[in-house]
Amino acid sequence: MKGGDALKRTFDCVAALCGLITLWPLLIVIALAVWLEDRSSPWFWGVRVGRGGQTFRMLKFRTMIPDAWKSGVSSTAAGDRRITRVGHVLRRAKLDELPQLWNVLMGDMSLVGPRPQVETDAALYTGEEQLLFQARPGVTDLASVVFADEGQILAGLANPDLHYNQSIRPWKSRLGLLYIERQSLIGDLRILGLTFLAAISREHALGGVARILDSWDADPLLRRMALRQEPLLAWPPPGSQTIVSEYPVQVNPGVPVNRIHQVRLEDLLGRPQACWEQSGLEEHLAGRVVLVTGAGGSIGSELCRQIARYGPKALIGFDQAETALYQVEQELRERFPELDFIPAVGSIQNRRRLDELFQEQQPQTVYHAAAYKHVPLMEAHLFEAVENNILGTRNLARVASEYGADEFVLVSSDKAVRPVGVMGATKRVAEMICQAEQEGPTRFLAVRFGNVMESSGSVIPNFRRQIEAGGPVTVTHPDMQRYFMTIPEAAELVLQSAVMGQGGEIFVLEMGEPVRILDLARRMIELSGLRPDIDIPIVFSGTRPGEKLHEEVRALEEHTSTTPHDQIRVFSGPTPSRMLWRTLDELERAASERDTVQAIACLQWMIPSYTPSVVALRSARVRMNQAVGA
Repeated sequence: MKGGDALKRTFDCVAALCGLITLWPLLIVIALAVWLEDRSSPWFWGVRVGRGGQTFRMLKFRTMIPDAWKSGVSSTAAGDRRITRVGHVLRRAKLDELPQLWNVLMGDMSLVGPRPQVETDAALYTGEEQLLFQARPGVTDLASVVFADEGQILAGLANPDLHYNQSIRPWKSRLGLLYIERQSLIGDLRILGLTFLAAISREHALGGVARILDSWDADPLLRRMALRQEPLLAWPPPGSQTIVSEYPVQVNPGVPVNRIHQVRLEDLLGRPQACWEQSGLEEHLAGRVVLVTGAGGSIGSELCRQIARYGPKALIGFDQAETALYQVEQELRERFPELDFIPAVGSIQNRRRLDELFQEQQPQTVYHAAAYKHVPLMEAHLFEAVENNILGTRNLARVASEYGADEFVLVSSDKAVRPVGVMGATKRVAEMICQAEQEGPTRFLAVRFGNVMESSGSVIPNFRRQIEAGGPVTVTHPDMQRYFMTIPEAAELVLQSAVMGQGGEIFVLEMGEPVRILDLARRMIELSGLRPDIDIPIVFSGTRPGEKLHEEVRALEEHTSTTPHDQIRVFSGPTPSRMLWRTLDELERAASERDTVQAIACLQWMIPSYTPSVVALRSARVRMNQAVGA
């Protein structure tokens, strides 16, 4: 053992023993108070990951109801109903941590060190974050002072675990790694002093943290975050930008294209492709006038191809991208010469153009696939996403209802579930518009997709291009997962849902288990006849604004039920408030005036579970600063 480690261990043992001897009357009083509230054990033994990656049982006073862990949520927000009345008091004063002096005495923990993590969070650690396991976990550390308000940060969020791992854990890890690099007995004493000071004046304690970070030559951004001079950014974890190297082999600079094998999508999907009976579709579509918006896109063009097979009276392809629309027109005229295909150029944001189109063509069925879908791009273009995905959908829905269309099918996304990005939030509001617009003659319903393979913006074409270029293949995060489906599956899901829908439903394909993007990248490299990390390196680029680590297909408040098709589920949730239309008017005004703060406020009112990303918040903050300076 190094001299510094021996000194630290001696100090820990002496201080912990003195603390237990001095504080035993207080410990007994607290234990009795916890027991009296619900007559259950006052102790909580939580499994944590400690030094060397080994698990140990950490002792705390129980502050939550018995078996609270069965809820499946490991993060604890302020106001969490699982916290007992005594527990609220103990957490506020940090007295629930006192029994950990026993862990210090037993050698599982130190007085000061990176806080121990539960196994599920530790499993997400990058290679660099795993360096935290070199030290004994601590009763307190800099992160304990900086994030003493962690419960308030997580309060009211629909998915506190997700927000913790994306916006809190990376900062804690950086503080912990810096501590390991610069630790000393003097530093430990300063951190202990700041921990006690935080109970009296958190503002002064944060100032003390900033002074320690200055003396350690820390990243200025880390210092500003500690002082809360910056919003709490969603930040990639330390080491997420490094190359994964499981093999000590030199990475080749390039791979000859003729060595690369063709990869079939079926091999990547991880499940059999869904297929349905076609008889109902022919009866439903034959002889009808059908409108497809976004007809030049991946989904819209495939909808046109499949609809053309069922003999519609006319098929209208509507898109603002004239080149893509022209290409679809040429393909359909060659494959279906008898089809009356009507290419129509225009934008769903233009109400006058939509009136003209419906007045001329009188479409009976509307498949609405037109949308801005690129997640990071929409974070930087809030108003364009609002005007197209929300206000454009409202325009189209109203025109369809006014002109007596039979049905309106919205192409939505699993990113609409408890959204953390602008794209997902705007698609959720579009779903709400369809749920609320049920009083007229038109049946409105929505279909949620997972990630569609080979669609524009999908990871599959990007990975293929990177593999052909010799790498590296870029993955945002080691634990990033997505549900996947093929373009034909997506289009058939839309068509089948239109046959079954009565109005107001949200349909989704049963897509099996989510696929880890890292596994997908490795599988593509292997199916190409190459070796991951040897022939083709893999690089982690960090999560992008507006992205979740794990997508979901339904929210907690939505109820699922079966359909006549085994692979299609239908969700029904609460009916949107009558205030929806008034809030949409406010949102339209905010977009017109380029008022970011009001636009985000409107989105959050309509979607309480929406968590704006750092890009959206930064834009709002700039807007507020401009308003103050005006």
